[in-house]
Amino acid sequence: MRALKGLLGVALVAIVALLAGPVSDALASVTMEGFPGSTPTNNTTPSFSGSTTELAEPVNVKIYKGESTGGELKQTLSTEVPLLSTTWSLTAEPLGEGTYTAIAEQAELLGGSSTSGPVTFTIITAPPKVTLTGPPALSNKTKPSFSGKAGDHTQVVVHILNAANQQVTTATATPSGGTWSASNEGELESGSYHAVATQESSLGNEQGVSNELYFAIDTSPPTVTLTGPSKPSNDTTPSFSG
Repeated sequence: MRALKGLLGVALVAIVALLAGPVSDALASVTMEGFPGSTPTNNTTPSFSGSTTELAEPVNVKIYKGESTGGELKQTLSTEVPLLSTTWSLTAEPLGEGTYTAIAEQAELLGGSSTSGPVTFTIITAPPKVTLTGPPALSNKTKPSFSGKAGDHTQVVVHILNAANQQVTTATATPSGGTWSASNEGELESGSYHAVATQESSLGNEQGVSNELYFAIDTSPPTVTLTGPSKPSNDTTPSFSG
């Protein structure tokens, strides 16, 4: 009888050890997938999803301003409980432009909590910022150069218009390192012009539009006239003008 009781005691201790160890460690193990799509994005209400082994506690997604969880807490999203699946999904309330970091947290049924890795993303809803510099107000260059800064990696197009506000030619450039330059427009005749640069948004926002630039081209020689003394004359120091 004593031997039987001893065996039962050993078995009970083993069962308690199994329940107290691996089960409590595995009850809550929340994960969050990377940011959906790509970042930067113009989606102000991004969705977050992941998995968990704990169905009785809510999953909380916390969104902080900045590149880490050390910034200001902007939103806390929570799932309904109990969870009906080991996967979860939550959608943010509208966020403004800027960089954010999100994490998922979940309490464990037997105490403690589980936290996912951080996901950092940037929201941009404004058009690309593009600037334009070009030739001086007056020059004789029929293929002037243009340059500037670009806020996106898409092609920059310089629209060149005449005095009647009609587009006569364009120049194009692919930005590199946030700047661009172009001089591949068609040859221009003498006259007055103005130019503006545009850039499409890779995120689907409105296109960026630069400042306007006014310039004139003159390839004709200067007009000069000459008048002088009458003929014949006895003036040994004649004057000339024009």
